[in-house]
Amino acid sequence: MLSYAATVYRMPITAAGYAEDGAEAEQVSWVRSVFIDNFAFGPEGDDTIWAAENAGNRLIAIGGDGKIVYGVGYPDTMTLVGPTATAFGKAEGDTNTVYIVTNGGLLNPVNGSILEGGRLVAIDATSYYHGASSLVAQFDAKTELI
Repeated sequence: MLSYAATVYRMPITAAGYAEDGAEAEQVSWVRSVFIDNFAFGPEGDDTIWAAENAGNRLIAIGGDGKIVYGVGYPDTMTLVGPTATAFGKAEGDTNTVYIVTNGGLLNPVNGSILEGGRLVAIDATSYYHGASSLVAQFDAKTELI
């Protein structure tokens, strides 16, 4: 993923993590965004990318087929202010929870002037299903502040 280009690429790699001989990067998706920060794959081995759209104050999901779902948050709202990183829980019973760390709007204050302290937000991603070539998403409207 290229952060400022907001573009997702994929490339075949070897078991050791190197590009396969002759492999070329293939563009999977382009996100209409100023800046995509960190991302995680999940839940539990799924190929969906969960990306923090820092300046857009949103968490987005990008399916392996490139389909984009704009999920939790929205520009000029206080739901996710400056999301910077995502990760899935590792403990039993927690692997469908995506955790998002925020910076409080340092890059792009809400409405141009509103900042808050950084937060850790937990979102239940249980209602997500990534099928063979489609991403069907229903974000749980409930978010938890940790």
